[in-house]
Amino acid sequence: QQQQQQRLLLQLVRTVTQSAASDGSSDAAAEAATATLGDTASRSKAEFVDRVRVFAKAGTGGQGSAKLGAVGGAGGDVLVETSLGLSSLNHIAATDCRFHAGAGSYGSHKSKATKGQDAIIKVPVGTIVYSDNGRVLSDLDVPGRSFVLARGGEGGSPLTNKQQSGLKGDRLHAILELKSIAD
Repeated sequence: QQQQQQRLLLQLVRTVTQSAASDGSSDAAAEAATATLGDTASRSKAEFVDRVRVFAKAGTGGQGSAKLGAVGGAGGDVLVETSLGLSSLNHIAATDCRFHAGAGSYGSHKSKATKGQDAIIKVPVGTIVYSDNGRVLSDLDVPGRSFVLARGGEGGSPLTNKQQSGLKGDRLHAILELKSIAD
């Protein structure tokens, strides 16, 4: 959306510049174009996001099979992982802030059940993960470090329940906050 706005703005600036050049007032057009582009740059700086609330839903464990003696696969986890290429939480705020991991596969006699796909939330180094009530869950201050925010459910087996269905994974809200330089 922001890129589309910048493209439209650039088109407008070109049109104004061309019409001003035909009138002989190209200096005024250049000043207007510079002012408009300067406003856009200051707006994008103001959109820096350093705190965001997310919803994490880990995957449900896969169905086991009593008849085959097979255990279902574990549900996927939701992880928060640091990345050196990031400097803000804008990329998360631009989404719906909901992260869902995959469910585990069904137990089968043909192959071993597999774990559900993990959902990974990439954050800048220096991000603190808080529970919804404000308790610090993790301080991600090292590049490449990860934290399991929501753990996937156990795969179905005789130990889980009579139906051997997989257990549900964790569901929770959390707050991701980027430490400021002064901290």
